Amino acid sequence: MLPPKNDQRWKDLLTGKITHQFKSFGAGMCVSRLCREVKKDPANMTMALDEIYTFFVKYESISTEDIAAIF
Repeated sequence: MLPPKNDQRWKDLLTGKITHQFKSFGAGMCVSRLCREVKKDPANMTMALDEIYTFFVKYESISTEDIAAIF
């Protein structure tokens, strides 16, 4: 089960405080792209949080290993 969007670990994942080797290629690409967006401009954090959370809600069934390892 996914933690709520306001869980600090989402921000930590997007800022690189939490690192993870993703088993799901799509999840890895999504997180990598959003990390670059946040690094380029920290004001993108809200947009990135919305997008990463939406991605993991949509693909939760194929990202269970990654979700369990991160959260």
